[in-house]
Amino acid sequence: MILHWIKQAPQDDNGLEVCLELIGANDTLLLSQNAVIAACQPRWRQALANHKVMVIEQDVIARGLSEKLLVECDRIEIEQVIDLSIEHQKVISWS
Repeated sequence: MILHWIKQAPQDDNGLEVCLELIGANDTLLLSQNAVIAACQPRWRQALANHKVMVIEQDVIARGLSEKLLVECDRIEIEQVIDLSIEHQKVISWS
């Protein structure tokens, strides 16, 4: 079980695209910082729908995206990332 942590917006970096090619069925995808934008873009809706996706609530709010998320995802607080990291066997940061 791997936690894949994406921080860059998909238009600025190919981390999300590469991650989605390698992510396993039991893995979790965490979107933070500008990567939360992906959860609002129709282009990523289908690809993200097949995975367990979490977003950092503070990053969503800071970018004014609270009502624009197109992907079903869990909203977590930044403080919960430590617990999430402990629950997973590995953490891969795609930044």
